[in-house]
Amino acid sequence: MKYIDSVLTNFRKYDVDGENKVEDITMEDNLIIKGNNLLALHSLKEKYAGKIKLIYLDIPYNSGSDSFNYNDKFNYSTWLTFMKNRIQVAKNLLSDEGFIFVQTSYHMYPHLKLLLDEIFSNNYICTFNVLVRHPERILKADKDFHDVIEYIPTYSKNKFTNKIAKREEEN
Repeated sequence: MKYIDSVLTNFRKYDVDGENKVEDITMEDNLIIKGNNLLALHSLKEKYAGKIKLIYLDIPYNSGSDSFNYNDKFNYSTWLTFMKNRIQVAKNLLSDEGFIFVQTSYHMYPHLKLLLDEIFSNNYICTFNVLVRHPERILKADKDFHDVIEYIPTYSKNKFTNKIAKREEEN
């Protein structure tokens, strides 16, 4: 816990009464961490390895146009190495029944999908396609959204179908 407290700052805790001072992080808390995901993932390893049910990563799209403060113009091999480090740590944090969702744009989706297939041994569930609206772009015609699709490939740490069958047998 001391390591987590020294790395992660600006904690906010919310409940039915609103925002509260953070005294401690417990296993019952749901965490949303905004910032460098590699640093955040590594800082959680000691306390949460094998215990997290769901991880959602909003990764660099590598489009060269992101406003977040990081390098957003890697060559493909550098970007894949960048992502592989993060996804492997994330996988180790997942419980045996855990899932990971990784949002990306069409620019890097095929590369990300191959990397996730390798790391998660083809425990692919599905890909969500999300139509997005960029507030700084003007809409054309009668569209509510631009024809920009982002993708969220979803994987389970272990075979998803085996978990369902095992639960049916137990019940």
